[in-house]
Amino acid sequence: MRSSRLSMSGRKFVCMRVTASLPDTDAEFLERYRRTHNLESRSAAVSRAVRALHEAELAEQYRAAYLEWKGSGDGAGIRPPATVLRPAMRRGDIYRVDPEPIRSGASKGS
Repeated sequence: MRSSRLSMSGRKFVCMRVTASLPDTDAEFLERYRRTHNLESRSAAVSRAVRALHEAELAEQYRAAYLEWKGSGDGAGIRPPATVLRPAMRRGDIYRVDPEPIRSGASKGS
């Protein structure tokens, strides 16, 4: 069953009702997570978990594609974005990245 709802930001989105059976320990963890992170409902906690799984899968796909591209020889000398090499990165994680210096012709005389 699909229905439309408004998010907290006022944007309309379509959602689908899904019924799932969880072991007691998982259901208890889900409820603790919901309370700890001040989420409106267990559905919001499940949605956050699904998004995290999706992001992790996408990160791994980007990493695999980068490694394939790099192995082809086309990527010689080009550094990837830091997130491509960190498939376990989660939303909210912070990593220090040392970018290569950018040199432009305009700054040479300064």
